[in-house]
Amino acid sequence: MNKTKVVRLLAVICFVLPPLLMLIAVSHSVPQYRTHGCLATAGIIVLTGFGVTAFKNIPIKNRLQKKLVHAAFNFTGLACMVAAACVMYNYKTSISSPHFTSPHSWVAIATLVMFSAMFIFGATAFNPFLCGPPDDIRAKLKPIHAFFGTASFALGVCTWMSGITQFASNNTVVNTATICGILPLFMVLFTLVYPFSPSGTAASQTQSDKCGADGALPLRDAVGDDNQKN
Repeated sequence: MNKTKVVRLLAVICFVLPPLLMLIAVSHSVPQYRTHGCLATAGIIVLTGFGVTAFKNIPIKNRLQKKLVHAAFNFTGLACMVAAACVMYNYKTSISSPHFTSPHSWVAIATLVMFSAMFIFGATAFNPFLCGPPDDIRAKLKPIHAFFGTASFALGVCTWMSGITQFASNNTVVNTATICGILPLFMVLFTLVYPFSPSGTAASQTQSDKCGADGALPLRDAVGDDNQKN
């Protein structure tokens, strides 16, 4: 098994196993906490995790399809995060509990704002079906989008970790606290192995990001050399 397959396997483990453990951890809590925890974990860890790593770890050679997968995962992840926030907000309102009284809630707001901004930025600047900025401007915006996109994912992980820590501190079930303590280790593991994941060549990425004469991304460039060979 080569290095790429090992990293992809670890990514799947780090993104899929935490929700299963989360289901066990919140199994004894009220339904709203179960729903909030599962939606937040699915949105922040699973969907967004696969979204931010799509260009490296999704085994698709077609660059355009990778962009669409990247956008679909991030959009669905953002929808899950918003739904998780709404569930908890409505639950606290129903029991007359004050809102935004913990660091977890404020970090969550910052995550939603930052991730939403990065999604809108990426959808407008790098949309292959819309007229985006000139190629030279797009080339300068690409590392900015990658940096702040990764930063928003890291902030989301902080939100997730602060949430399970807060839940474990208020829970007397030993197994729940143990599971919540184990979950962050998956993110540490992924952080250590992800930089070793190989990415596509710079030439193919540059070619796929160029605009055509009308400003839209030509499908022949986005598809790449594979279809040209056919």
